Amino acid sequence: MYTIKKLSLYIFIILLLFTFYQDIILSRTSSNPQKTNEVIVNHSDAYTIAHIKILPGDTVLSITESINSEDLYEMDLQKILDHFAQLNPTTDPYELKPYTFYYFPVYHSD
Repeated sequence: MYTIKKLSLYIFIILLLFTFYQDIILSRTSSNPQKTNEVIVNHSDAYTIAHIKILPGDTVLSITESINSEDLYEMDLQKILDHFAQLNPTTDPYELKPYTFYYFPVYHSD
């Protein structure tokens, strides 16, 4: 019985050390500065990109409305979704994952 407890303790310590090691490695690779603002000109529509972390309950439209200063009621919803799809080609705009970063268009009034 003593051997099983000793072996369990060793396995626990090894897993704990492995977890710490992975956290250190992942924090170094994820702390690299990323560009959060880039200017993209697309078919005469100029907008800046914002790199935003999604929280539960957020939608493409709610985030786009919160980061844009101009009135989006005049814009076409499909155009906003198309720009989001261009910036995030592998993402379904109707199924955003919470606590994930996505790129959103920040529109400029001309």
